[in-house]
Amino acid sequence: MQVKCTASLRARGYDVQPIRAIYGKSKLAYTEDDVDALVAHIVPVDAWYVLPIADIINQKSLRFYPDNGCPRARFEKYREAWGLFRN
Repeated sequence: MQVKCTASLRARGYDVQPIRAIYGKSKLAYTEDDVDALVAHIVPVDAWYVLPIADIINQKSLRFYPDNGCPRARFEKYREAWGLFRN
């Protein structure tokens, strides 16, 4: 599991970059070999998202819309999805 957080609002959404740096230079998207899930915390609204890595594979930027009802808020189904950790 990898945890990321943001408080940065851009274009009515909060950006999280699901990436890792290699020696501080190259930025690579997480893969299933790296982590099982990404947990994103949107600090200003205290919203948590639990995303299976398979659903965000090869993406280098994710945008969350926890407080404005955006019709393109495709990650809302993962909000507070803590059940993904149950066996």
